[in-house]
Amino acid sequence: MTGFDDFEFNEFNEEMDEKIRFYKKNMRKRKLEFSELPDPDTLERMVDYCLTKENFTDALTFVNYLLEYNQFSSDPWFKKSICQAGLSDYKEALANIDKALTYDPMDQDMLVHKAAILDSLGNNDEALEIINTVLEYNAGNEEAMFSKATILQQNEFHKQAIDIFKYLVDSKEYAKDIYQEIAYSYNCLSEFEQSLEFYLKAVDENPFDSDLWYNCGLLYNHTNQFDEAIRAFDFAVVIDEDFAEAWVNKGHALMSMEKLDEAVDCFRRALAIDPNDIEAKQFLASSLGDSGNYIAAIEMFTQILTKCPKKSSSYFGRAICYDAIDEFDKAIADYNKALEINPYSFEVLYSLGDAYYNNDETKKAWKAYQKATEVNPLNADCWFEYGKTSYELKYLRKAETGFNKTIRLRPEHAESYYYLGKIELSRGKTENAINFFAEACELEYSILGLIAEDLPTEGYAEAELEELLLTVIENLGNDEEE
Repeated sequence: MTGFDDFEFNEFNEEMDEKIRFYKKNMRKRKLEFSELPDPDTLERMVDYCLTKENFTDALTFVNYLLEYNQFSSDPWFKKSICQAGLSDYKEALANIDKALTYDPMDQDMLVHKAAILDSLGNNDEALEIINTVLEYNAGNEEAMFSKATILQQNEFHKQAIDIFKYLVDSKEYAKDIYQEIAYSYNCLSEFEQSLEFYLKAVDENPFDSDLWYNCGLLYNHTNQFDEAIRAFDFAVVIDEDFAEAWVNKGHALMSMEKLDEAVDCFRRALAIDPNDIEAKQFLASSLGDSGNYIAAIEMFTQILTKCPKKSSSYFGRAICYDAIDEFDKAIADYNKALEINPYSFEVLYSLGDAYYNNDETKKAWKAYQKATEVNPLNADCWFEYGKTSYELKYLRKAETGFNKTIRLRPEHAESYYYLGKIELSRGKTENAINFFAEACELEYSILGLIAEDLPTEGYAEAELEELLLTVIENLGNDEEE
């Protein structure tokens, strides 16, 4: 077993890779005798090399052999703990870092590592206590400060984490990580402008990091800066053309700009990379529907529902497409399917009301609008539809409520005044009706023609109707003069 000992250690050392392959092959064949093991220095360098490459599985194998040489030193137990933590075996990692600390109980690196393990196990208070102990002995320990900030961040103490991260901005060891950590915490605090500022600083430090460009794109999307979002996602996919999420979110930005054909292309690119991406399929179906390709959109929504039969947004999307091609029965069925999954969706209830109305099912439309106003009492359009269907069903008090609610939310809604005028006229309250009609015409003069066409003739002589219209016009003129 010669020829493996003379090498220069670095991350991409081919000779070290060959050495590791050699020993792994022999280990698979049989358990090596102690005399066949590499010497301790070589084993240690093999472990360090694997750790540098985050190859924790092989590192653990070799560190176990290293322990056959020496079980009474902190270093191999420390490295074994690092391997186990890297493989998410935190309980064993904790047991072995405790073994390491029996030989050197105040080693700061090991204490910081133990704190990280405890944090991963959910023992946050104990982790912070250990870190604070390290900082009491060495206030300038950057690894301890970074670890403390990370623990605070993971436990959503973002402001405190930011303060520590900012203190470490000039650190040589952590400079590449600090800006994105600060950006992440600001993002969690919903302080998006500050988050974007630090992600852009991180990009300046690491311009070929596709994840950083992607995060910038997400923030630009979130703040409706869609041109900048597209530019950021373009950088991400230039660096990594198989970055499916970047293609999806670029498509989302293009949809927001109503560049639907380009959005469709992005979603197709994402699906070419990951054919099982349900969200990409959902966005593709939506963009096809928005661009008027209703049949293609229906087919895509159907594909999604075959795999995800409980996805209410796909039933809703498909229903909208059926609605657009006047297949109201199918639309109504899908709206109701969506409501079985999410009974309190205002958008679905409102759309269901429209579909029932277009399908000449006024009573069912009225019930849907009524429930929609209960879910969201602040939507003026829905209150108006509720009022209008109430009027058609001759529920005049309910209609009056609907139109008054509409006016309260949207004071310049001319049609609501017009309908209130019709309600008052049907009650024989002509003066009130004239006032409502005049208000409607003042807001939208064309309603005067609607009043002339739509006034009830029953019980009125032609001369009386003409006089009523003239009175409305006179009232309108008086209001304008005032």
